[in-house]
This record gives sequence, structure tokens and C-alpha cells, in this order.
Amino acid sequence: MILIFRISRLEILDSIYELSLMPILKFENLKAIQEFIPIVKENNYDLSDLLIAYSAKSKGCKKVITFDKKASKFNLFELAM
Repeated sequence: MILIFRISRLEILDSIYELSLMPILKFENLKAIQEFIPIVKENNYDLSDLLIAYSAKSKGCKKVITFDKKASKFNLFELAM
């Protein structure tokens, strides 16, 4: 049996935000998550792509090389040739 859950993007982001506020949890890169949440609410790029981009940005990367044409339109990505 396959179960499919319909959870909205906003619900996912709100949950990530709420988890980030819990002092019992430690995040590898809380700064990236804090930057990522307000930005992703304003667009429809894949959440995973944007989290990767903001994680890389917080470590000093200016661009992330991608084969994903849609992601490459976001300012932190560059399309691989």
C-alpha cells in the first residue's frame, strides 16, 4: 500500500522554522536555515535545491553549479555547461 501525504510548502516551512526554535535540537547550519525560510516563501524553486544553495552560501560559496535548468535561474545557482 502506498500512502501519499499532501502537505503544503508553507506547512513544511513553518515546521522547519518551529523545529529551528527548539533548544533541544542542534542544526548543522542554523544560519542557512534562517536565511532560507523567508526566501523560499517568495518563490517556487525546490526546497531541497534552495537549502543546498543557502548552505553553500553560508560557507562562503558564491554559486552552486547545477544541471537543473529551473534551479539555475535562481541567483545562487549557475547552470553547468
